[in-house]
Amino acid sequence: MTPWELEQVLALASDDAARTAARRTATPSMWSGTGASDRLLWGECVGSGTAPYRTVVDFGEGAGGGTVATTCTCPSRKLPCKHALALLLLWSTGSLAGGPGTVADPPPYAAAWLAARLGRAERAAAPDTPRAARGTSPATVARRAARVGAGLEELERWLADQVRTGVANASADAYHRFDPVAARMVDAQAPGVAATLRRLPQVVGTGGDWPGRLLQELAGLHLLARAHGRLDALPDGLAATVRSRVGYTVPTEAVLATEGVPDRWQVLAVEQTEQGGLVTRRTRLWGESTDRPALVLTFGAGGQAPDASLRPGTVVEGPAHFYPGDPPLRAVLADPVVVDRLDWVAASPRPRTVARLLDEAAAALAADPWTSAWPGLLEARPAGGPDGWALVDADGDSLAVLGPGGGAVAFWRRLLAVSGGAPVTAAVEVVDGAVLVLGAWPLVAPSGGSSGWGGAGGSDRSGGSDGSGPAASSAAAADAGDGGPRRSAAWRELVAAATVGAGSRPLPVGGFHPVVAVSAAGVERSDPATALLDLAALEARAVAAAPVTGRARPLPPAPPETAPVVAPRLVALVLEAVELDRGLAADLLQQAVAAGVVAPPETLVALVALAERGERGGGSLATLVARLGGARLRWLGQVDPSGAVGGDDGTPQGVESASPDGADGAHGRDGWDGVGPERERWLRATRAVDPDRARAALTRTWAQETPPDRALFLDVLATGLGPDDEALLERARDDRRREVRDVAARLLLRLAAQVARAGGSTGAGERAAARATPYVLLGTSGLRRRPVLRVGAPTDVAELEALAPGAVRDGLGAPPPAGWPGGPRAWLLHRLVLTTPLATWERLVGDGPDAVLALPREGDLAPVLDAAWVGAAVEQQDVAWARALLAVRPDAPARLVGVLPAAERAEPLVALLGLRVAQGRPVTPDLLEVLEPVPAPWPRALGASVRALAEAGLDGDGLLVALAARRVRLDDPDDEERWRAWARRLLATGSPRPGLRRALDRLGRVVALRTAFAQELGGAPAPRARDRTTGDERR
Repeated sequence: MTPWELEQVLALASDDAARTAARRTATPSMWSGTGASDRLLWGECVGSGTAPYRTVVDFGEGAGGGTVATTCTCPSRKLPCKHALALLLLWSTGSLAGGPGTVADPPPYAAAWLAARLGRAERAAAPDTPRAARGTSPATVARRAARVGAGLEELERWLADQVRTGVANASADAYHRFDPVAARMVDAQAPGVAATLRRLPQVVGTGGDWPGRLLQELAGLHLLARAHGRLDALPDGLAATVRSRVGYTVPTEAVLATEGVPDRWQVLAVEQTEQGGLVTRRTRLWGESTDRPALVLTFGAGGQAPDASLRPGTVVEGPAHFYPGDPPLRAVLADPVVVDRLDWVAASPRPRTVARLLDEAAAALAADPWTSAWPGLLEARPAGGPDGWALVDADGDSLAVLGPGGGAVAFWRRLLAVSGGAPVTAAVEVVDGAVLVLGAWPLVAPSGGSSGWGGAGGSDRSGGSDGSGPAASSAAAADAGDGGPRRSAAWRELVAAATVGAGSRPLPVGGFHPVVAVSAAGVERSDPATALLDLAALEARAVAAAPVTGRARPLPPAPPETAPVVAPRLVALVLEAVELDRGLAADLLQQAVAAGVVAPPETLVALVALAERGERGGGSLATLVARLGGARLRWLGQVDPSGAVGGDDGTPQGVESASPDGADGAHGRDGWDGVGPERERWLRATRAVDPDRARAALTRTWAQETPPDRALFLDVLATGLGPDDEALLERARDDRRREVRDVAARLLLRLAAQVARAGGSTGAGERAAARATPYVLLGTSGLRRRPVLRVGAPTDVAELEALAPGAVRDGLGAPPPAGWPGGPRAWLLHRLVLTTPLATWERLVGDGPDAVLALPREGDLAPVLDAAWVGAAVEQQDVAWARALLAVRPDAPARLVGVLPAAERAEPLVALLGLRVAQGRPVTPDLLEVLEPVPAPWPRALGASVRALAEAGLDGDGLLVALAARRVRLDDPDDEERWRAWARRLLATGSPRPGLRRALDRLGRVVALRTAFAQELGGAPAPRARDRTTGDERR
């Protein structure tokens, strides 16, 4: 069997959560006993209990991407479950036992399940064969027709009762009102009617216009019941449509027996929904030669996923057999074969204008009065204005675009990104006079690399990965407007009468649409309720068939992109990296930005969503995304500011800018007067560009702030800390609450050190120096009178108070912590040195930190001085002292290495990890915290130190290996193989703990992803495309 692609596997998932869970479960260390045969996959996954979950996937007659059946012993109700999806992911990446292409015999549990499944299929098929051969008997057909007819007659009476008494109170008992009659329609064997009735409670009460939309639905059911009563007199096509709407089924075998329509069918979009355990997959197709639409419906239930062989973004070849009905739309493809990738939509001999689209939709509605949406292709440019978004064709005619209320705003933004303001071929559905965008492709024929988007970027349109898109056209229709924005005066009177009751108001005699004015005049009005339904059915369908077009102004075109455009696969790898680690995704983005390339337009909306996720996660990918998005993303932010997708300066919008007004400018007020987190955001943004303004705002309201807010806001002053902040910090040092005093003490010390380093002094720094210098004196020793430092210590705090008042206030009176190894004098010396600016000792010696540390120390408390200097360097974040201390103390704590800039930490960390291996000390959180910011690529020596630590069993939970997997960039194939071989060897021993095993698996995935990314990035830029009309080449 040929393994599937990643997108093909994930297309089977029922929702976003299932996709995410499957990715996390697709870890080889969680599986055992995996294997594949010519039709089965199997494996056992670690579960929450002692017994593993046994999972089997059956491809049927082959693995071409069609129907698959799954079983799993897990309790999940999703079909397929995350274990089945994870098993497919392992198979697609060649991670099953034995490697890719290995075929084995299934274990007993898999073989038994397959045998039972085949047995059930044979038993189910056996009785149908003779029945299919002889067909359904006329008596059976007559009995069902009579049952359906009786049920629909009862429905007509019920419908008349609804409008006779008025629908105003329907919102109070919507489900109680509609469910019983829906159940009656099921008994009458009219499941299509029952499904419509069960949907009506969602209409009731939704929006102020719901009575009009409900009347439209009730009138449609009335029209359907009337049509079924005259079934024998209807033309064949219309009669077939009525049967389909009522719920009569046509066997697939009978459809395949009809004459097929051969063509190359372009798979435009897919949507997948689930209701009551039944998964429905709707695939939209368009014939290249026939220039017509087709809709393929597949279903899945009872552990079987719907047929997924038709994948968005592909072109398949084969005959399409259409179900009976007029116009023919639903079809079955007989043995379709994928022949191409859908990079652009084939040209049409007739212009794809708004007029043509509406003509086709009107013709479809005339033939099938119950259709609520009709698919089509439209060559148009995006337009926008105060009335919303629109698509405008070459003739200047425009149609409104559904969204954002319909959940279709992300589809629209993708169309904007793909078009760049230029004409595109848009796959749309006409819904109540507007269009729902399903996909878009530029009017060019690329010679390589996808440049279009369809069906949520090649994924299912099921409220899928980006959260966009309604699940069905009916949902979009409900959001399209007010239930009749283009309705006539007659329609408004009909709605009013249906709301209060058909007998309470006279029915209109004029004001109908001209197309149905004559028919409306001839409606029998002896029964007002029936007459109201007849008139509503006529008027609603006449207006729906004649939507009003506009004359919107097209958007300005996007500037041309000057940088090379990479293939969409590169962005897909970045999005995949996010599932492993945000830092890894940031590193890949940084590599792409450094290479000077930009992302293809169809990936921009997904990249913006990635940036927004990063912001919510507490970090920022926005700048990298903005740079990779290039000129097209900046243009997108200009034409669609509500989308928060890009700014003029390349900085994504929707994220707090470093502006004093931040997000508050839009509100026309100072953000400091806001509430909650808004105040903190404003203070941080303002402090970054105007420290004085931020400090003044905090000083003004200091007395009114709560203690937690005082501590939080005071900590913001760490950004842009300067001498002018001293007064507020000294005030906060006397606060009643300890958390506020602690923040103030930390910032006062850092400020004192900063000012002393510049040659100045602060009050806190002067007090500290006055107390400390009497106990650390510069003297001489020996005959050569070499300089030394003589170390002493105060006896108590009172002695320090005499030197400089406020010793207790400055924190010197704090008791030693439990387990302090020295005595009281040692603790006082430690605190004294810890709170003294390190520049004090440089002034004492007259040289830098290297010279200070080179001096011998005398006195029994000299070791305390050395340890206190380490702590002071950490507290004061003094890089010069950290460098000097690490040069003489390679065994210093990891937090001292953390003072260094991230780019300088690798070498001292190699020494520190080596000491840990020699001493047998395991990985600790402080070590991981210091390693985390070290930028990729990590040097080989640091990678070797990580491997040595793990092999020594000192990274039992795999935290360090997991971090290395995100930071080691493997540009060198030899280094890549070195890591792969090491991970395989360690896993083969069977000794690592579960955490380390997962980290090693993760490492393998990261290595593979980085390798694929390097190959994509190192490839040629996206090729030029040739315009279909002019033949000119353009990027």
